[in-house]
Amino acid sequence: MNEASKNVIADAGAYVDTASALIGLPIPEASKPIVVANLEVAMRMAALLDGFELDDREEPAPVFRP
Repeated sequence: MNEASKNVIADAGAYVDTASALIGLPIPEASKPIVVANLEVAMRMAALLDGFELDDREEPAPVFRP
């Protein structure tokens, strides 16, 4: 994980409040802890991907085949 991705959102609760107000999405107070927890999980998953270094020669596969 690089330094920029560590502190993208320092306070997920404040981010949820601000973002929901900006887009006009009311979030009931009872649901906010769940929304914040899901955002924190998503941020941790994104940090894992962001921290994975790729070689300059690597390209995405045109079709996923497991």
